[in-house]
Amino acid sequence: MEKLNILVIEDNVAHQQAAQEQLSEHNLTIVGSFPEALRILGSYSFVRIGKEGYTYEGNFDVVLTDMEMPVCRLDNLDRSVVKDISAPYGLVLALRAAQVGVKYVAMITDTNHHQGAMSNALDMVTGAYWSHGGGMFQIGQSKVLFAHAETKANTENVRVKQWHEALKLLLG
Repeated sequence: MEKLNILVIEDNVAHQQAAQEQLSEHNLTIVGSFPEALRILGSYSFVRIGKEGYTYEGNFDVVLTDMEMPVCRLDNLDRSVVKDISAPYGLVLALRAAQVGVKYVAMITDTNHHQGAMSNALDMVTGAYWSHGGGMFQIGQSKVLFAHAETKANTENVRVKQWHEALKLLLG
């Protein structure tokens, strides 16, 4: 497999480490928040008002993003994180990645589909897990996967996302 430029957007440290280990043969950039991801992928509202650094200038072949991330205030003055509240920012980031022309995009969640509204809604269009077919879509020139991650225990017995499996599905 050729070496790919991959952006991983994930707030959970164990999942970040799993991405680092599973995708080590590629060029990885890992960020842990919605604002960090917007800095890389660009943001329409910041481009519109002329803020520097918010246009997409990346050369990523793949974007892999978590679905649920901590809520952040995104106005011009404050980028604070709201503790214990999450939002499905991964959907917005996946759509943004497709909008700027990233060839392969996946939004992968480990949110319990019996407890999370967005995760449950995802089941209605994609099936419960990617092994059940997942939700592969063509958005513009991008191949986009929306799926629940199948997880496996790592060496510390923590269940982590199988990022390399998502990549295989995207490239297959």
